[in-house]
Amino acid sequence: MFVVLVFLFILTLPIYLVVFLVTPADLYVLPAFVSETPVLLGVCNGLFIHILFFFTYVEFFYYVTRAVTLRILVEILNCSGMQATIADIQRGYNVRAMVLSRLESMRQNGFILMSEGRFINTAKGS
Repeated sequence: MFVVLVFLFILTLPIYLVVFLVTPADLYVLPAFVSETPVLLGVCNGLFIHILFFFTYVEFFYYVTRAVTLRILVEILNCSGMQATIADIQRGYNVRAMVLSRLESMRQNGFILMSEGRFINTAKGS
């Protein structure tokens, strides 16, 4: 999913440059000494802020999509009449699959190892 988010971020770069180029340096309200920043410095500064917003969004996105409570709320919302029984929630929200998915993610990121059917913390995961 991160690859998709990076791809979407890359698509915003031309939009950023267009907005930067059509926006006046003084924003119609700033004093002249503030708007005399060299163009390259302005582009780099804006790009840096754009990247920080992207990573903030990524952190928020992953926090929200992994939150158990939000996931259950979405399952209830997706049921007919926005009402669900415990069986409805369990059909849409497989706890076993969630745990296995998180374990696989931790293994891929080097936090755990799997040996003989057991999970072991690595130095990175301890």
